[in-house]
Amino acid sequence: MIVIKFLITIFLFGILASCDPARTLVIRTVDKPNFSVTVYGNKNILPDNNGSTEKVVVKISSETNSEKRDTTFRYGLGGWDKKYQIPELAANIDSIIIVNSSGTLLLKNKKELTSYLLTHRSGQSGCVITIEAK
Repeated sequence: MIVIKFLITIFLFGILASCDPARTLVIRTVDKPNFSVTVYGNKNILPDNNGSTEKVVVKISSETNSEKRDTTFRYGLGGWDKKYQIPELAANIDSIIIVNSSGTLLLKNKKELTSYLLTHRSGQSGCVITIEAK
């Protein structure tokens, strides 16, 4: 009986330890006047896209009457790899505009976008990128 419990414990630990979290992109703003985040890109920044180059705008603003101040996109499993997934995401983003109490931050250059995305990774295996006006 002890052997069976030990084997089940080892099996469950192996299953849980091997699970990769989903790559996640969070776009959010705090509830303060005139704070916003706007991401301009093509539909390839959206999960489950069909390779379309049609343009898309994601805007999260504190000026709306909505209680919702964020949007979350979930992609495939694993972390945001700095050699492949982050440059690919940056290539599909035209620009990011962040407005907060410090002013306006405009990221348009692909190198700046890639650097921003890399430095705003968090979570297990760098699986979460947060674009935030705070």
